[in-house]
Amino acid sequence: MKAKQILTAVAVITLLSAGAAMAQTPTAPAAPAAAAPATTAAASKSMKKFDDYKAETLKRLAKRADEIQKKQACVTAANTPAALHACFPRWHKHHEERKAKK
Repeated sequence: MKAKQILTAVAVITLLSAGAAMAQTPTAPAAPAAAAPATTAAASKSMKKFDDYKAETLKRLAKRADEIQKKQACVTAANTPAALHACFPRWHKHHEERKAKK
C-alpha cells in the first residue's frame, strides 16, 4: 500500500512540475480588440487587485511545488523505512501521537 501511495505522490509531483513549466513558457500575445472600451478608474483598480491576487497565488503555488520537489528528492534518496519517515516529520509525529493515545 505504501508503494502505491509513493507512486501516487510522484505522479502528482510530476503533474505539478509539468504545470509549473507550462506556466513559465511564454504564449503568443492575443490579437488586440478592434475597439477596446475606455477603462474607468474602477475597472483599472479591479484589474490591479486581480493582478496582485494572481501574483500572490502564483507565489504560493511555486512555494508548494518547491516543497513537493524537496520531498520527492528525499523519498528518492531514502533507503530505509526510517529514512522515508524522516521525509515527512509532521505527518509521522501526528501519527505516532495518535498511536500512543490508543
